[in-house]
Amino acid sequence: MLLIVYFLLYATLKSRFLPIRSCSDLMLVKSDAFFITKHQHLSVNQSCRGIIPQINLGQHFCNISIFENFTRKGIPSLARCTSLKIQGPVKFSSRNTFVGDVYVRNDKEAKTLPDGVYKDCDLLLNKGNICSFPHTSRCVIS
Repeated sequence: MLLIVYFLLYATLKSRFLPIRSCSDLMLVKSDAFFITKHQHLSVNQSCRGIIPQINLGQHFCNISIFENFTRKGIPSLARCTSLKIQGPVKFSSRNTFVGDVYVRNDKEAKTLPDGVYKDCDLLLNKGNICSFPHTSRCVIS
């Protein structure tokens, strides 16, 4: 009996993909910070000015089912975001826009981030109110 085995090798350019190792990476790739070219390559949006946003969703977003539940209303805009850090359970929508460096904190109970543009700020979601501490000054948004 003669057994012939054929192997086919495919080479894929690194420009065609971005490794997704965490929910933070998944949010980044699903956001408007990236787009797929006509040649099926993943490319950085020009609004990012060549800088890929640094996303840290924290320990709460530890698996895909939690990620999908908390992004059920859509992925926020990250095209003009430099860095986004999330601490605690925060629900997003496609009507959230992050610009510059944004830090969102929450306690134990899941809260939805209200629609709007969040620019260079430190947000604390607290019992229905948002306390915003921009990097330059402090203010409270009600």
